[in-house]
Amino acid sequence: RNLGQKFYGGFTSDLRYRNWNLSVLLQFVKQESRNYNSTMPSPGSMNNLPVQALNVWSPQNPEGLYMSYHTATTASHQLFQISDATVSDASFIRLKNVQLAYSIPTQGKIFREVKLFFQGQNLHTWTKYFGIDPELGSSGFLPPLRTYSFGATLTL
Repeated sequence: RNLGQKFYGGFTSDLRYRNWNLSVLLQFVKQESRNYNSTMPSPGSMNNLPVQALNVWSPQNPEGLYMSYHTATTASHQLFQISDATVSDASFIRLKNVQLAYSIPTQGKIFREVKLFFQGQNLHTWTKYFGIDPELGSSGFLPPLRTYSFGATLTL
């Protein structure tokens, strides 16, 4: 599989109504990437695992993805970590930025403009990716942090 192919896109909107201003930035990416299966410890070892690790193959569960549990890493688990089971759709849509601002009407005595605003970044990601962050894959980095800001802009 070619994991390097990606399709990027985005959508920006800036809506104004009277003294209100709403800006939105959506990011979308179509890609495949290594998922958590490529780095997940062997089920049965002393590690925290996602609930998906309960889907163990057995004659009663022939669709199970994971091998029976072992207390140590096995050769079959190492082969699993380099198999196609570690590559999946990592496409996503992310609400990157939202800003809502209100301009307070002024008479220009002290300030020409007073604007109050709320801004949020990385507010939500829609994806079916099995891992921490579809943008980074299973590289072990933290996803972009969700941040909120409230403030005022005063123009003399």
